[in-house]
Amino acid sequence: MKEGWTYKKLGDIATEMFRGSGIKRDQITVEGTPCVRYGEIYTTYNISFSECFSHTNVEFISSPKYFSHGDLLFAITGESVEDIGKTIAYLGHERCLLGGDIVCMKHNQNPKYLSYALSSSEAIRQKGIGKTKLKVVHTNIPALSEIRIPIPSLSEQQRIVSRLDAAFSHIDEMKANAEKQLSEARALFQKSLAKAMEPKEGWKEMFLGKIAYIFSGYAFKSADFKDYGKYQVLRIGNIKQNLLRLSENAVFIDKIDDGLLKKSLLQKGDLVITQTGTRHKRDYGFVAMVDKINLLLNQRNACLRFDNVITAKFFLYYSYTELFKNSFFANEGGTVGQGNVGLGTLKDMCCHFPPLSEQQRIVERLDALSAHVRELEENQKKIISECDALKQALLRKVFE
Repeated sequence: MKEGWTYKKLGDIATEMFRGSGIKRDQITVEGTPCVRYGEIYTTYNISFSECFSHTNVEFISSPKYFSHGDLLFAITGESVEDIGKTIAYLGHERCLLGGDIVCMKHNQNPKYLSYALSSSEAIRQKGIGKTKLKVVHTNIPALSEIRIPIPSLSEQQRIVSRLDAAFSHIDEMKANAEKQLSEARALFQKSLAKAMEPKEGWKEMFLGKIAYIFSGYAFKSADFKDYGKYQVLRIGNIKQNLLRLSENAVFIDKIDDGLLKKSLLQKGDLVITQTGTRHKRDYGFVAMVDKINLLLNQRNACLRFDNVITAKFFLYYSYTELFKNSFFANEGGTVGQGNVGLGTLKDMCCHFPPLSEQQRIVERLDALSAHVRELEENQKKIISECDALKQALLRKVFE
């Protein structure tokens, strides 16, 4: 412990600690009393009034609880212990309504100092006291009150805050620069994609079913699914745009009839597309290319098998565009809540294709841009990880 510092429990430095009121989703309004709900507390160290994202009509809230400038807010539930105790200092000057699953702590210390000190503490994440049937970790006010943190003089607290603010501002600037580069690269890709896919002279309009063999997945029985086996069943949740999430709720079948295997076994270079989602929300129609063997296609997905891999890749890029989405969803069917694009509709889609040599030039150009975006995405992930690690290292250096 540094000279002049003492360790105190939060319960000893708090003048008041209380839990917020439950705010239901249908009580959220565009205007009204500003409020913060659980989920709006992230890994930041402080928020201003402008970051109180929600509003509500307070007359519908039973026993409303408020927080104001300088108060600390704690998340007290989460899906893991890492979510427990996420702490922010509120630095706005307008009183806000406190949502449920959040604890407010009033005090007479430097609020940003407390936020920094608690963000460096493992003790707060060790106060998860149980799980409900929904597997939600939670804590409570008595547990929070027992957490001990170092408390120097108010002048020393301000000196520490000033130093950490300056260091964190520089770190956040590095993260912002990486995000800007990535955003610019994504914008360039989308601009190039849109321009490349505009139909031009010499392009032919073709029915998709005339240039690709298209078939739907099979309705495998969930009772036959295993945690491992020879064949993985590719379900709708495993397919996102240009991405197969094979580890997402993976299910397998070990044995399958030869006739059914022939109908549903995917080949490398096949394109798969999701056929079902939420009506009018365009949250399906995702296309991805198969690059693995022993994948079986499940119902509510379709396979597009082209004779030429260049045409398959060209269509994959085309599926990113609004041209494709407008055509795909033009004849959306289904119920009130569930949308569906059937196999017949998919086969009857009209698409414009250039000659194969031009398809190849377009694919090569877009491949290069896409690789650049992926490189920047990986670089940004690395920078964010390194910046977050640097912040934690600085906090440990100050508070340990």
